[in-house]
Amino acid sequence: MAKYTRPGAQTPNQLRNNGSPMLLFKKWQAYDDFSSFKTTKSREPYWESLQKACERVHGKKYRVWLASYKKALNSIPGIQCIDQYKTQWRLLVGYGTNPTLESGIVLHHFYGFPYIPASEVKGLLHHVAEMLAMEGITDARGNQVNLPEVQRVYDGRIDFNTNPQSILINTLNYLSTVKALFGSIHLEKGKDDDNRPVYGPTPPLEILQQLRNNIKDQMDASNLKKTDLSDIWQQVIDQVLWLYGEHTGGILRFYDAVPAPEEEDLLEMDVLTPHYPQYYEGSNTLPTDSQSPNPVTFLTVKPGVRFLFYYRNEYVSIMRANDDASKEIKTALEGWSEQQVREQVKQWLHKALTEWGIGAKTAAGYGYFLNETTTPPPGDGGGTIELERIEVPVSGEISPEEAPTPKTNPRPNKPGKNYAPEVWETIGGSPFIAAIDGEKANKRPIKNPLPNRYITANGRKMTVYYQNGEFFCTVSLKLNGINNERQAEWVWRNVILPQLPKSKEGQS
Repeated sequence: MAKYTRPGAQTPNQLRNNGSPMLLFKKWQAYDDFSSFKTTKSREPYWESLQKACERVHGKKYRVWLASYKKALNSIPGIQCIDQYKTQWRLLVGYGTNPTLESGIVLHHFYGFPYIPASEVKGLLHHVAEMLAMEGITDARGNQVNLPEVQRVYDGRIDFNTNPQSILINTLNYLSTVKALFGSIHLEKGKDDDNRPVYGPTPPLEILQQLRNNIKDQMDASNLKKTDLSDIWQQVIDQVLWLYGEHTGGILRFYDAVPAPEEEDLLEMDVLTPHYPQYYEGSNTLPTDSQSPNPVTFLTVKPGVRFLFYYRNEYVSIMRANDDASKEIKTALEGWSEQQVREQVKQWLHKALTEWGIGAKTAAGYGYFLNETTTPPPGDGGGTIELERIEVPVSGEISPEEAPTPKTNPRPNKPGKNYAPEVWETIGGSPFIAAIDGEKANKRPIKNPLPNRYITANGRKMTVYYQNGEFFCTVSLKLNGINNERQAEWVWRNVILPQLPKSKEGQS
């Protein structure tokens, strides 16, 4: 007969029928006896009692609680729910939460239903977001991201006379978004028992450190100061320092993932059978077949259970704030719309649940989900991508889309005499040009076809590169009435490019 740590009027059977499952799980621990504190015989009946207690509470009471939970979450501005994922096989979160049985499962403190803590979901997505940058992906904006390629291209061979390649710009922008959403870039290479780095790909922090050191070494070797560099290289340096710097407060918020209301009888028993118990106990016995197997039972979430994943990002709130931390996050999210951030989170969640798994024993097949829509989100990352060599951070081949004429007609200032001011006076007369800022004009050649341009993802900003006589110029523009890259490309081809002086290298 099993011995319980809290005997008395409330026996486990009575508690199973009338009380809280979590009270049974946390306070009524079962042992074979109190002399050896073994759980060999009492373990399975104990788990059965807990399973039946959870099933009794689940159902109508759970749906009442879930309605209140949904109502509270839906009152939060910007809340999002992703509900198309079901457990592919068993799910086990919180395996080490019951020290008596050296196993366990996460159950709600009052109602006893299984759930996935918000911290578990957020931690997994943060990990996946950084790992994908190391694999090579296309982000939600359609830009190529690849940290190993950045490491290869900029491994001590940085030429500040040449503008950064698009793969560097895209990768830093992606990592800046990860830090803005989660608060840090945190992945570091693990170490073995002898404190030696384990084998595996170089993590983001280490690559950022290498890039930072290479930039500093090259600047020192060339006797350059930051102000001697082009604005786009100064931006790269600022991004690297910010990414490698201290943690900030991320704007992505997750909430506990809970079973869908139609789900019932969520738990089922599982068993793990170590065949060499004496060997695993640390004795000098070898793992031989003469040892008796020792079945170990535990509870899991059964296959086919649909979960509701809730999250929100404080995109709107952060865009309205003006404190220093908010300004850094706004700069990191420049070029990302709120919808693009949502799509990126969906991509991360899809990758995490379907390919990485969540909870314990993922290497044994636990914790994986199926997408009920059977179609992964657009742009789902993964695998190696072919990279195009681009010397100037142009936006690539963009199909122009005629832009509607804005209602307002700003008259921006024109840059100084080195920038061909008469040209910008003509260009500035267009209603599509809201602001003109001459970033840098010097006699150091830009080793690329000119004129050229770089357009941000939302199309509202453009950097123009051209040559005016002996001067090589960079001009920053803010566009008026533009909603996407295609409209910005139309403005480039029809309003700006025809006015610019042509360089010897030709026209891009």
